[in-house]
Amino acid sequence: MNDLISIIVPVYNSGLYLNSCIHSVLQQTFPHYELILVDDGSQDESEIICEKACKADQRIRFIRQTHQGVSAARNRALNAAKGNYLFFLDSDDMIHPYLLEVLYTTLSRTHSTMAATEYCFIENNDPVKPIIKTSSTQYFSDYIHINNQTVLDMFVQGHTLLLYGTGGIMIHRNNLKIPFFDERLPNGEDTKFIYQMLLLGADTLILNKPWYYYRKYETASSKTRTLKSYHSMYKCECYIRNGELKNHRIINAAAREQILLNRICDWYMTAKLNHDLQLCNYLKRMALHEYKSCNFPQISAYNKFKFLLAFYCSPLYYAYAMASTLIAAILHYCDIY
Repeated sequence: MNDLISIIVPVYNSGLYLNSCIHSVLQQTFPHYELILVDDGSQDESEIICEKACKADQRIRFIRQTHQGVSAARNRALNAAKGNYLFFLDSDDMIHPYLLEVLYTTLSRTHSTMAATEYCFIENNDPVKPIIKTSSTQYFSDYIHINNQTVLDMFVQGHTLLLYGTGGIMIHRNNLKIPFFDERLPNGEDTKFIYQMLLLGADTLILNKPWYYYRKYETASSKTRTLKSYHSMYKCECYIRNGELKNHRIINAAAREQILLNRICDWYMTAKLNHDLQLCNYLKRMALHEYKSCNFPQISAYNKFKFLLAFYCSPLYYAYAMASTLIAAILHYCDIY
C-alpha cells in the first residue's frame, strides 16, 4: 500500500534502550507502518526484546543477521521494506507520537522527497517528559520547505546540522532509486547517504519541532573513535568534496575542503591530548596529503595559516581555539542581553 511507512531500525547491543524505542513507535498516531528491526548479531538481550515485540504486534518485523555493521543492517531493511515511505530511527533513540503523521502528511501534501525534524538531545538516563496530546493538525504547517539546490549548498557548506545523520529522516520513494549505505564506511555512512539523496534531486522539509529524541551517552560510537573511524570519516568528506568538484560547484568544493581541514585539526588536537601517537602520525600523513593536493590553494590564507599552526605549533593553535570559543560565547551572551 502506498501510504505504508517502513520504519528502519538497526539493532546492536541496544537492550538497555530498545524497549523505549519500540514503545515510542507503538505510540504513533499514524497507524499504517511496518517496524523493521534488524539485529546485527547483538550479544545482549536485544534479540529477545525484538522477538517479543514481533510476536506482540503484527506490524513489527524482525530480521537477524551476523554482525556486519550498521550499514549492512540498514541495507537489509531497505531490501525488505514494503512501504513507499521510509523512516530511519536508531535503536537507542525515541520519537514524538505525532512525528510520523506530521512528516507523512506534509510530504504527501507538498509532493516533496525528504523531510527531517529537529533533535531533542537527552542524556542516557533522562526520561522523556510526558506528552500532552492535542490535535496533530495544528503542526501540519509548522515546517519550512527548501528546494534541492539550496539544501544541497547548505549541506555541503555546513550550514545545517539536521541532515548529517539519518535519524528522524523520512523519504518518499517517489520512483527514486534509493541509494544503499556504504558498508565500507563504519563512520560517516549516513552523511554520504544524505549527500547521495541530494544528488538525486531531493528537496527537503524541515519540521520546526524537536520531536526526535537523540540519546547522548558516554559509550556512544561518537565517543569511541578509532583510527579506522577517522579514516572512514575522512573518506566520506573526500567523497563529498570530490563530488562537488565533479559537478563544477567550485565554491561548495572549497567550503567542504575547509570543513575537512578543520576536522583534521580537531582530530589531531584530540589525539595529542589523548597521547595517541599512532593516530597523531596518521593524521599528520593525512594533513600532508591535503597540503600537497590541488584543493589546498583554494582556501583562504588565514585558514591555511591556522591549519599549519595546528601541526607546527599546536600549543599556539590550542590557545587560539580556546580564545575563539571564549569570544564567541561572549558575543552570544551580548546578543541575548
